[in-house]
Amino acid sequence: MNDLVIIDAIKQGMSVTGSISMMVMVPLLAVGLLIAVFQAATQINEASLSFIPKLIVIFFIVLFMGDMLLDHLSDYFRHVFSQIPMIAK
Repeated sequence: MNDLVIIDAIKQGMSVTGSISMMVMVPLLAVGLLIAVFQAATQINEASLSFIPKLIVIFFIVLFMGDMLLDHLSDYFRHVFSQIPMIAK
């Protein structure tokens, strides 16, 4: 029984980590791709040009989706901490 609880916690942890990271990485990837296309079209090779838009996107992700991401993560931790007595048996 303990092995199944631990494996379930690991599976859920990987799922939560993947979903949270995808919610952040996909918009950053899109912005980076748009900036790269713009830089290629205008032949501007400035490394800091892609940094500022990505920083702004991260700010808006945290502003608008931060509470949802933290709720998702805290639900997972509540579930894991509630399973500790089953693991200890």
